[in-house]
Amino acid sequence: MADSYEPPLKKAKFDDDAPIVLYALADKETSATPASGIGEIEDSIEPDSEGNFTMEDMVQKLRINLAKNYNSLAAPLSVAYALRKLPCCYHCCLRFLGVREPLNIYRLTEEHLRNFFVNLLYDPLIGEPYFSILKNSASSTPLDTPCVACLGMIQNVNTPGFLNKVFDKMKDEDYRVNDFNFNLSLPPSTLVRNHAVALHLSSQLRFGNIVFKYEPGKVIELKEPLRLLIAWKIAETTKLSHSSFVFIFGCSIDAHLPTAALSSSFQSKLRMTVTFKHVASEDEHIFLTKVKEPSLKIKKVRQNGKAVYVGDGRQNIINALNQITEEEFIKCVDVIDFLRREKANASTTTVTVPPEPITNIAEIKTVGMNHESVNIGGELPFECHNFILVSYVKWPRPQPCAGRYLKFSREYSQTPWSIGGERLKERSVSECIGEPLKRHFRFDDYKFVSAGREDANVRMLGSGRPFYLELINPRSPNQPHKLYLVMQDEINSAPDAEAVKVRDLTKIENTETTIIKTGEETKNKEYCALVWLSKEVTSDMIKGFNKKYGDMELTLQQRTPIRVLHRRAQMARPKRIYSLQATQHFDSSDPALDPSKKHFLIVRMRTEAGTYIKEFVHGDLGRTSPSLGELFGAEAAILALDVLNVDLVWPPEKKVQAEAEAEVETEATEGTP
Repeated sequence: MADSYEPPLKKAKFDDDAPIVLYALADKETSATPASGIGEIEDSIEPDSEGNFTMEDMVQKLRINLAKNYNSLAAPLSVAYALRKLPCCYHCCLRFLGVREPLNIYRLTEEHLRNFFVNLLYDPLIGEPYFSILKNSASSTPLDTPCVACLGMIQNVNTPGFLNKVFDKMKDEDYRVNDFNFNLSLPPSTLVRNHAVALHLSSQLRFGNIVFKYEPGKVIELKEPLRLLIAWKIAETTKLSHSSFVFIFGCSIDAHLPTAALSSSFQSKLRMTVTFKHVASEDEHIFLTKVKEPSLKIKKVRQNGKAVYVGDGRQNIINALNQITEEEFIKCVDVIDFLRREKANASTTTVTVPPEPITNIAEIKTVGMNHESVNIGGELPFECHNFILVSYVKWPRPQPCAGRYLKFSREYSQTPWSIGGERLKERSVSECIGEPLKRHFRFDDYKFVSAGREDANVRMLGSGRPFYLELINPRSPNQPHKLYLVMQDEINSAPDAEAVKVRDLTKIENTETTIIKTGEETKNKEYCALVWLSKEVTSDMIKGFNKKYGDMELTLQQRTPIRVLHRRAQMARPKRIYSLQATQHFDSSDPALDPSKKHFLIVRMRTEAGTYIKEFVHGDLGRTSPSLGELFGAEAAILALDVLNVDLVWPPEKKVQAEAEAEVETEATEGTP
């Protein structure tokens, strides 16, 4: 953009006390006739390859659009002069004139826009007698006079210090991301003030011989350009290299933005919300509850020791403004006295037509930043037009952290386990994995999700149990694959490594997390159990058992175990045992063997997901049938249990190796001269 360009300022004498002449610009017979030369204007200005205009092109395109939209340049100029008298800033003049393109025109400073409107007075398309009339009605309101429509917010986006709270928050949080979702929350008074300004203009232009009919419905909502300006300012100040801006005015999408940029930007996981406040006008919308048949219902309640209004949400106020008649709205001056008498508070105010000038501008109340733990999917609905998304360089979207864990201790629960505030186990698997990762991802919290779970006194051996971590509000969500190997080594060399280790730690796609959920119902598991029988275990007994049940698929009927009845529904579930293999724990043929040890055996089994193994062994007072004890014709008790395998491809097949190879190849390519 050619920032060095500045339109030449014509020297004109402005009489601030001159009356506003809006309706004497043309006769009725010529009110719908385009001014001389308007029809001959051709818009041949095109953006560059990146969809941007130079400043000269923007100014010229704005002139052409105004002339064509209003069949005159005198009409929009007269509206701008009227707005400046209130006073409104030049950016709000563009909004009330319905200027939607070029979008970059909103990036110009107030000084640039003032020069444009001043020069517009001397445009050949104005001519006499409009030049003399407009010259006498021009306003010399200083540029820094707070705007009654935007409460000074648009005016001061480029003012040093205005957005300091935003940048301080970004510095404190230090998110290591490449894109962000940006939204605003504005004072409710901006809605009623902009409505009042629109009504004021409409009333000024409806009498006499008018050039055009002013339609308040075409006013661009304050939130849209303000969101755009702040997002641009954030990008410029933070020195981030952006690939595309996606901005939608109303239901109009910039034709120069590719669909791919729109869809990819909408997936941003970092959400930033800036909330503004303006104490002097915070009650100006309350009068909507006092009109005849009010649609706005507001209650005053106390929150944290302060009196606040509830029910005055943005959409509620918009609905109330749409339903109130112009006559009722204009009578709000009488409501001021009513509210002051009712509350005995001289500072209570309401909006007037036109709005009263302000002395202090709106300021930032809070800056909220939160990084979503899951990517936003789907296409952008046509109705979703209140988003401004800014997308930066082409790094991958943040992804969950996944792998498999092994648990060698019978003293660690899978997740923190406590009853009545007292922990039953000092450590958990999730803590052993999640806590070391916090230093790298810098998240607020995490959710540990696994393919099933084992009891605290059950070991998880073999290839480990599949899991993933859903990181909540991570500041550094994007990590290279080689760092996952570093994090895995850190976990496996930590003091808890004798109890918990991980393998195949990597990042996965969000869509792949469904594999874990699906696997809970479909996967098979292998177990090894140490079992005691009420009768001695002999080699012949073992041979007979294995011959009969070794490769036989056995279907159980399991009612909800007694130990989990407090949290599971009472029901019977059919479960399958695919294989059973038993071995003696001690050699019963040894004459020196303690007779008590002849009651122990080892049972290996492969079962359907969701089978309660402990209950299968001892029968759970008849609630599981048949049980292992019934198969041996004796009472049985389980002394120890290990999970040997969870039959689930996780992380997705060859993903770890493929990512590592791709990363090595990328580094080699980048290092090639």
